[in-house]
Amino acid sequence: MKCLLHEDVVLYRHGKLPFLKKIFCRLHIKKCKTCAAVLEDIYKEDELIAEMQNSIRVFENLQKKCSE
Repeated sequence: MKCLLHEDVVLYRHGKLPFLKKIFCRLHIKKCKTCAAVLEDIYKEDELIAEMQNSIRVFENLQKKCSE
């Protein structure tokens, strides 16, 4: 079984694939442990990015309060 392109897994994760390709990817990921692991890594990266963005917002808010 040929694995999915990383870009397709990213697009799948973010709901950016056309309907039929989305179904194909979903079925493939259910059967392929390698692609399922790639998808899990993408979820973890997204969580890390969200945490970093939140930390930046907190830092910026603290900077504003300190400069007042």
